[in-house]
Amino acid sequence: MDKDTEAIRRIAELEDKLKEAERQIKDLRAERDDLKDLVQRQVEHVDSADSVIEQWIEALDMQQGDDGKWTWAPFMERHNKLVEDYNALMRDWNRLVPNYNARVAPRPVGRPIAASEAQQKQVLSAARQSR
Repeated sequence: MDKDTEAIRRIAELEDKLKEAERQIKDLRAERDDLKDLVQRQVEHVDSADSVIEQWIEALDMQQGDDGKWTWAPFMERHNKLVEDYNALMRDWNRLVPNYNARVAPRPVGRPIAASEAQQKQVLSAARQSR
């Protein structure tokens, strides 16, 4: 009987170890699944970031140099050319404004005439006679 109790105890002990191993396997599988989910989310994040970078490259017409670095020099050249064109246009406009205002809303030269109508007629007739 001693052997039977020893065998039963050994079987119970092995069953306990088996249950513990199964619990550890379950925990490890859950941890593995969580890590797989984390890796998947990180892959999606990196893909999203790559997509944004590609959009920037396309929008700014960036080009890769010989050193492997990206540059937007062509975009900046076009931008600077637009700024120069704008500034030239503004200079031309600012030169035109006084002439434009003089034609559209002319301002009287000098102060208003303080002479009466009779005095104005006398001055005009004198001016005509002197010609």
